[in-house]
Amino acid sequence: MMNSWRSWLLAAIVVCMAFLLRVSYYDRNYGLEPSFKYDQYNFSSHLYATFLFYRVVKLVPGLESWRSRDGGFWVYRFFSVMLATLVVWQTWWLARKVAGDKAGFLAGCIAAVAPLLVQDAHYSRPEAWVTALCTGAAMLCIPKDDYDFRRIFFGSVLIGIAVACKFSLVALVWLPMLPILSEGWNGHRTIKLALGAACLVTLGTAVGFAIGAPYAIINPQVYLHGIKYLAAHYAGLHPPHSNLGGGPVSGMLGGYFLSTLGIPSLIAASTGAGWLLFQRRWSEVFLLAGPLVFFVSYFCTRTVFFERNLSHVVPLFCVLAGVGLFVISDVLALRWRVQILTLTVLLGVLSLIRPFELSWRLVHMGFSGRNSVQVKAIETRLRTAYPNMDWWSEDFMNIEPLTRLIAHFNTGGGQVMLRAIDYHDEWSAKHLKMLPLLLNVELVAEKPSIFYDVTNCTLHTYSSWTDRYYLVNGVQKPH
Repeated sequence: MMNSWRSWLLAAIVVCMAFLLRVSYYDRNYGLEPSFKYDQYNFSSHLYATFLFYRVVKLVPGLESWRSRDGGFWVYRFFSVMLATLVVWQTWWLARKVAGDKAGFLAGCIAAVAPLLVQDAHYSRPEAWVTALCTGAAMLCIPKDDYDFRRIFFGSVLIGIAVACKFSLVALVWLPMLPILSEGWNGHRTIKLALGAACLVTLGTAVGFAIGAPYAIINPQVYLHGIKYLAAHYAGLHPPHSNLGGGPVSGMLGGYFLSTLGIPSLIAASTGAGWLLFQRRWSEVFLLAGPLVFFVSYFCTRTVFFERNLSHVVPLFCVLAGVGLFVISDVLALRWRVQILTLTVLLGVLSLIRPFELSWRLVHMGFSGRNSVQVKAIETRLRTAYPNMDWWSEDFMNIEPLTRLIAHFNTGGGQVMLRAIDYHDEWSAKHLKMLPLLLNVELVAEKPSIFYDVTNCTLHTYSSWTDRYYLVNGVQKPH
């Protein structure tokens, strides 16, 4: 164990660095493509929390200009920044309780640079909110020497508030029951504790849900309609976030986390879970690995993949990775007879390289607007080189853009400068291959995605896709 003040100092440094990574360019005018903006359901508690945060900000003097800018939009985004930063501290705290200061530091570092958590911090969406709620509930559910019903109740309230935002989180209602496992079996006393805890979990979850979604109590049909909409949404196909032939998106999900977190972090998390199993620390296994395994398994079976649906279990992954790195360094230090601190630092850096490098690209190139400036420079050059020409901008989720281009030329239309958007998905790949087969095209410029080495995900659809510029001369003549 480090000295207490040193442990907290390191945690403060990690949290401050995480805050800088999350707050950077949060006030830039980036956003989503129009086709990805649609009415949202189920986010009630996040909307209430954001409104409450805005009301608190109004009490602080000197912030009138900031909070009134664009109708308070930047205040809403800053709320996500604060929550996402809080999650880093929560991750450090959890890992420290499980395996000590070094594990806490390592877990906090991984959480600080995890691309998904950094991305969530930059949007006024509910992911940072539910991640903070679920991680807070895990903090209350971690085993302790004393059995406290208050932890069960307030942990259940947090879960209830999270469910009021995203109904899928109802799968976590069992989490506050975990402290009972640490008590062991003690006959009738254990049964009484379990029954009392079950009543508290039911009550706490109901109270949390009522706080977060009071309208659902008043108008349950409206709320259920939103749930049915989302269930149908994730049961169908949603290009480009589905496989071309349909079916489970397990490959897409696995490819995303492999390419964003890196092999070292995945090995470390597996080691952390294995070590807890070996130590028979069942409460921590269920607390940390349970939600992670459940939600990964569940969303692997869906036909639509949005990585944000797993944001709330990423901190638990980071805790396991921090524990795993500590265990690996401890074992190797004994075997190789080297200083454990040196080995811990080396293994930590190795695990941080990939997620940090991707998060840096996201913030430095994506959210800063630098990537957009490069795109505009290419288009300015092309407009100068090819003046007085029709410009078309198309994604290729289906064959319709090709059909429209063929119809354009068949009705006497002239040359077209085509900006072809590629989200690095199967739908784009299929229809872009058809482009030179059906039309006489010449590739005149290309701007690769800044995430060229990442599989299909919202990093492409929201932040940076590949743009290819084709001079389309007409319909391809049959050979």
